[in-house]
Amino acid sequence: MKDIAIKVYYIDGTTDECEIPYDSEIAKEIIREIKSDQTNCICFGSTFVYKSAVKKIDIRPYKPEIHSTSDKKGR
Repeated sequence: MKDIAIKVYYIDGTTDECEIPYDSEIAKEIIREIKSDQTNCICFGSTFVYKSAVKKIDIRPYKPEIHSTSDKKGR
């Protein structure tokens, strides 16, 4: 299942990021709220974010970071 990462940049310089399943109702609702001119806030699970406090929102495919370990080399 594909996941998406949503990163919110606030006007005060802080950020929030979450990963959610792309096909989930939560993802569809968040994207709907972001695009809507009728709502003034976005709900991320139990967190409400006011659009007036948001500078930018990035929505992209979630790619987990792969951490390489040097102790496996040469074995």
